[in-house]
Amino acid sequence: MADANTQQQARPKEPSLDECLTLIRGGTDEQRLTGLLMATKFVKGSDLGAVRKVFDAIGFQFINRLIRSSGAGQEGAPTQQQRSYLHLALAILAAVCRLPELASMGETINKIPLFLQTLANGEHDAATCDCFEALLLIATSTETGLRSIPMPQALPIIVQRLRNGPANVPWAPTAVKLLHCLLTRIASENTIAEYAGQLALVVLPVARQLSTRQDLSKFAALSVLYSLLVSDIAMPIRVAMGEVDAEAEWMDDVRMGLGQILHSRVAAEQKYIVLELMRAVVEIQGGTWLLGNVMFPPVPGQQQQPPYNRFFVLVVETLRVETPVLLNEVARRTFDSGQVAETSQGSTVHERRLLSCFALLEEIINIAAEQAENEEATEKGELPGLLHQPYLICQRTLVALNEIIEPVIEFLEDAQGHHRSEGLIILVCVRLASRFLAEVPVAYTERCAKLLGFMLSVTTKETQSPFDAVQFVNPYLTQITTRVEGCNALLRCNGHRKIAEYIAWTVQHYQPGVLVESCDILLNILTKKDEIAGLTAGEFAPVVSSLMTAVDLGVSDLEKDLTAGICVSVMSLTKERGRPDDHEDKEADLWDLVLSVCVKCVEGETTYPSLRTALHKLLGNLLNDRDFREQATLARELWSSMEELVTVLNIQ
Repeated sequence: MADANTQQQARPKEPSLDECLTLIRGGTDEQRLTGLLMATKFVKGSDLGAVRKVFDAIGFQFINRLIRSSGAGQEGAPTQQQRSYLHLALAILAAVCRLPELASMGETINKIPLFLQTLANGEHDAATCDCFEALLLIATSTETGLRSIPMPQALPIIVQRLRNGPANVPWAPTAVKLLHCLLTRIASENTIAEYAGQLALVVLPVARQLSTRQDLSKFAALSVLYSLLVSDIAMPIRVAMGEVDAEAEWMDDVRMGLGQILHSRVAAEQKYIVLELMRAVVEIQGGTWLLGNVMFPPVPGQQQQPPYNRFFVLVVETLRVETPVLLNEVARRTFDSGQVAETSQGSTVHERRLLSCFALLEEIINIAAEQAENEEATEKGELPGLLHQPYLICQRTLVALNEIIEPVIEFLEDAQGHHRSEGLIILVCVRLASRFLAEVPVAYTERCAKLLGFMLSVTTKETQSPFDAVQFVNPYLTQITTRVEGCNALLRCNGHRKIAEYIAWTVQHYQPGVLVESCDILLNILTKKDEIAGLTAGEFAPVVSSLMTAVDLGVSDLEKDLTAGICVSVMSLTKERGRPDDHEDKEADLWDLVLSVCVKCVEGETTYPSLRTALHKLLGNLLNDRDFREQATLARELWSSMEELVTVLNIQ
């Protein structure tokens, strides 16, 4: 016991704050310097009262003398003692800036060039921490403080330090927070064009912070990446990333960081930010990014999923939970309040987030569809993707997608019931539902049959086109029209007329490459003419005229073949079912159009092998048909076209 007391008495007594203040107020510079060095331990913490007392004791006068003695801003390399003076001054200034009333003072703001120069010189971590902290506190104290930071000088320095420093340096989180403040200023001043190149370079180090930090600074990095890749200033930065050939590893870091956030228990608000950022990365990199590797710390008693499955499944499960919640909120606002769901600058946050969820879900459907096609090769390890248990993962994905599509169908039914066929949210619901149904056409058969006409009629104010939804529904229609039931469902809502009008619109507005699906749908219907009651050739006259124009403008070989197939089917339908007596002139016009298109299609080599055979048979029968030849008016109108086609086909 005596030895313990002796040791305690021998231990040097720690100086108190009052003793430090006494020295700071001393009569000599040596006393002041000693007191200031001793006081640094009191001002480093969160005791703002101590900071105030130290500042009141020393003021800016002695701090300025320290800076002058350090040789800051002068030519030549500083001595070790000069550097020590500078580091002491920076430590005190960083502490002083923790008091907003001091951080906003002109004397403090005037030190911004000193902080930036110190950062540019690459001083050690402690000095770098103090500079970044002081700059951040000045920027957040007042609007004047933020706008006093010279952006052309500050931004390159911050970017360089973040890129050159290791991910675990202590000052990096503060630098990321400062960067976020500057991004806010860039957005408000609309000066993104000037700084997009620099900001493109900072994506990688911020992504590293997102993946390596396991504290609240991870969410600061998340906010910066959101500003860089998602916000209103994101597009110029994305373009610049392509121009500067940004390092690809940033995408791996983002995946790791976002996966860690989703894997932890975070609020829904953070999950939505994560999902929006995921959508941005997918837009840049493509849907295969969702299949990349991600690792989490092992959890005792839980089976570890293979890395390639883990992130993808995590995203699917998150969307399974969050998408119906968002959709329900949007439905409540849309149908209960009488406001149309639109997404423009004044759109609600829920709608914007829902659009991100839908975009991700569409990519997931694409991945699941491709995986189903490549299942055999994947099991052999020949293809990357949902490796190990591909069938199980695909089944889980389909179950989750089905759970999500159910409320989407309900939303469309509500929109139909409220006679709401205009709105971006309604349109994207049509798009997502159609994409899923194109892969699973047997799902929701009866409900979708009642929705078909409505789905084809959905538009938005922005485009002012009556065919916004048709392009999205077409893949689903190509599937269901392979069966008579699907054809009848489309005919009942006059959907085939809508498709014909859409073909005319695409030709008129020169939309190359979109004719294939539309022609395929009509050809599916025409080839089942024997099983469909009431089908007449006159219903297809407008589309034949449009196809003739398309052939004149120049289309692909496949589109030519489909065009010819439709024409032959229309000719056969007219011949087999006859015509009303009072429509002879219209029938003549139809035949002339059909034959003209067929001539254009068969003049060159065709990849549609049965086309020539079908035309041979059809025209051969017509030429030998006494009833047809006796229709003098009709024959006279058509004879020139028929003679040309007979010559091309070499019909004897």
